[in-house]
Amino acid sequence: MGRKLLAAGQLAEALSHYHSAVDGDPKNYLTYYKRAAVYLAMGKFKSAIPDLSKAIGLKPDFMAARLQRGNILLKQGDMQEAMEDFQAVLHSSPTNQEAQNQLERVQEVEGDVQEAWAAFEKKDYTAAIALLEKVIEVSPWDPSARELRAECYFEVVTSVKLCKTSKTHHKAS
Repeated sequence: MGRKLLAAGQLAEALSHYHSAVDGDPKNYLTYYKRAAVYLAMGKFKSAIPDLSKAIGLKPDFMAARLQRGNILLKQGDMQEAMEDFQAVLHSSPTNQEAQNQLERVQEVEGDVQEAWAAFEKKDYTAAIALLEKVIEVSPWDPSARELRAECYFEVVTSVKLCKTSKTHHKAS
């Protein structure tokens, strides 16, 4: 019934059925996975992670759940856990192209974050912003990347205001 409701776009009703199914059979990994799919369809990504983790806990070789969880963790900016999920998929299925691509993305994002912090430390805020834009494209739900980018924008605006104030003050002298 949950599947039919999900297919019909009746997400709240489907979720209710999957809650009942999980309560009725808490050892069924597929039920957790399907409930996670409903959460994802509803845009409730944080709620999907515990169900995906439970599905993986019940069936450690359930690579579809690992891949899905890794994708969510990557979007949240949790690079270490995302990397572990993608590596687990590749260990089980070395030719899995999606896991390989996502693992490469994790490594790129980690490099961009390190470079952004280095640019920030050197007060090269424009370079840091450009790098953080790339990070946020891949990890749009990562609050730390957004906070650092906001700090960079603040520094850029502040330095522009100081520069204008200094020029105005210099002309008046």
